[in-house]
Amino acid sequence: MTFAIAPIHTTLTRWHLLSKLEGIDLSDRYLSYLDLRGGDFRGNNLQDADLFGANLKGANLSGANLTGAMLEFAVLNEADLIGADIQSGQLASAILISVNLSGARLNGATLSNAKLNAANLTAADLTDANLRNANLSHANLSHANLSNVDFTSANFTDADLRLAILSNANLNDVNLSGARLEGVNLENIQYNANTDWPEGFDPPPSRDSYDFNLQ
Repeated sequence: MTFAIAPIHTTLTRWHLLSKLEGIDLSDRYLSYLDLRGGDFRGNNLQDADLFGANLKGANLSGANLTGAMLEFAVLNEADLIGADIQSGQLASAILISVNLSGARLNGATLSNAKLNAANLTAADLTDANLRNANLSHANLSHANLSNVDFTSANFTDADLRLAILSNANLNDVNLSGARLEGVNLENIQYNANTDWPEGFDPPPSRDSYDFNLQ
């Protein structure tokens, strides 16, 4: 009778694994599908790390360098990413429910189809990011920089967007019902007839309207 040898990360206990990874340089490391729940990666270098499908629920990644990291399909529910640098990060279809991303830098990141329900994105910078089909219901995006973001078909139901900057954002087919928009910057935004605004809110003309009027 022969026995297959399991990959090393399946033979280690989670806590043993975490003890081997916490506090070291993890840039460019292959960490796909690992169980890293509750890990302490504060300030760690995870630049370009492959965390595809990894479970980071409740992990502390505050101030971590995650630029260019692969986090597609990763689970980051309730994780602490305060002030983390995730520029150009790949987070398509990631699960980030109740994550804390306040002050995080997500410039140019891909978060299409990501679940960001009840996420804290206060004062985060998402300039040029892709959030097509993202779920941001009940999320806090107050004071966030959302310039040039593609939000096509995103869900902002009951989200807090007070004093956020959405200049040049694409809001086609977006659901903003119940969202708080006091003081929001909507300069040169794009939206269409399927964009669902909060009841009683009067949005500025879509930039498509400006282009039409100039012809």
